[in-house]
Amino acid sequence: EFVRVWSERAGWRVPAFSDFDEMLRVARLDVLVIGTRQTYHSSQIVRAVHAGVRGIACDKPLVTSLSEMDDITEAFAAADAKGKPVAFAYGTELRWDEAFQTLRQIIESGTIGKVISITANGVGDCINHGSHWYDAMLMLLGDPTPLWVAGTLVDTSNMAKNDWHRGDPPPLVAHVALDNGAILVALAKGPGSHLTLSVVGTEGKLEIANNGMAPGLGGTHATLFRDVSPDLASGLPTTPPGRGSSPPVAMPIPLPVHDPANPWPRGALIAADLLAATRSAGTRRTLCGLEHARVSTEIGFAIHESNRSNGGRVILPVAGRAAGVVVDSRPWGN
Repeated sequence: EFVRVWSERAGWRVPAFSDFDEMLRVARLDVLVIGTRQTYHSSQIVRAVHAGVRGIACDKPLVTSLSEMDDITEAFAAADAKGKPVAFAYGTELRWDEAFQTLRQIIESGTIGKVISITANGVGDCINHGSHWYDAMLMLLGDPTPLWVAGTLVDTSNMAKNDWHRGDPPPLVAHVALDNGAILVALAKGPGSHLTLSVVGTEGKLEIANNGMAPGLGGTHATLFRDVSPDLASGLPTTPPGRGSSPPVAMPIPLPVHDPANPWPRGALIAADLLAATRSAGTRRTLCGLEHARVSTEIGFAIHESNRSNGGRVILPVAGRAAGVVVDSRPWGN
């Protein structure tokens, strides 16, 4: 029934299958996009790699346990060892977002000095969507290596029994220490709130209001706070005349805006990136490859592990993976 409904809805003359392995065997796919429920992701990715699929995209959440994550990385490593590398693109789509790419360039240029911390205020859950924000914060900083995690989760005792957040609550507060000396902070989402990021550096800070996931709300906006005057030609600050010479100035940062006629440009960019990486035979990675997916996934599970020890520090990678946290909260695929 599902196959019939999907075929009619898609309106495409493409083969449809009710058996995943039959599809792999008959269709002999080059590229596969996985949008099934998270309980299927690991098995389907591993089977696709073994069947010779050359490029795979998967939406979040990637896995329901860290042992499943290990199964995926081992399958990709085995394919690499055979000289048959598999390209991968993960659904933390902000790496393909022009506004976030611009913000990363501003931070890398040293505009706010050495980054001390990034605080994400409004994380909706720990793993399912939390991976978006851990990945976005790491991307803004040039992907430093996380060293340890400590955090606690929101109390779920008053949530409805059918609320899937009971299985994956937001972090009440979580800290992620990085090898570049910076700290990531994740805070829970309030009613009706949208995620904001505060990037604090030694020379200033960036306040980012992220409505980029909902272009109808105006996209992503950013304001730079620093004791300098803006360069009107470029919209970016000039060299400061001296720290503390004047109160910090708030300067809006010009960012790319989505075309209303194309409300989700990142989708096409992800597809193009995956196809290019697939054709490269291992010489090119996507903007959010398997290692990025592994790191952001590991952070979410580490917060759960820390919560089990009342917020104790968890060194990465998380130990005891086979007997660790299992998070199967979403009743549908993302």
